[in-house]
Amino acid sequence: MIDSSTTALYVAQNINIHKKKVTVITNSIKTVEELQDSKWVKIICIGGSLRKTTKSFSGTQALFQLSNLYANKAFISCTAIHNKFGVTDDSEREGEIRKKMLLNSEKVFLIADKTKFDDLESHLIAKLDEVDYIITEQELSKEWEEDLKENKVKLIYA
Repeated sequence: MIDSSTTALYVAQNINIHKKKVTVITNSIKTVEELQDSKWVKIICIGGSLRKTTKSFSGTQALFQLSNLYANKAFISCTAIHNKFGVTDDSEREGEIRKKMLLNSEKVFLIADKTKFDDLESHLIAKLDEVDYIITEQELSKEWEEDLKENKVKLIYA
């Protein structure tokens, strides 16, 4: 599963570059466009209400469709990550989609640049211990590394 964030779009681009044979479940028009011509990728697109600003589908219909789909891995992003409160989003509807993707996947990869850390938004996606991996581009503080280790979250610098 790949959410509708621009950060998660990089995952789709890497799937394309490395010619991975996978099934991708997404609510993102941009991800579908990225992968539509790949002969290695099967795409399952979640419908629902179109959010034009993010070119994504959300709402009750999207959540219903996701409730019947499962994946080995979910690649999601967020608006903010707080070491006490967890992974949060500024959009209730996007947050609900991300939460459902997380719940219906065996492994959860949170993709976030360093600017998302030590921030907080109003809609909870997940507690830190519900995330298996965090992928980020810059080294985090020792405090963050310890918090993640304590919550059994593996940190990947990419």
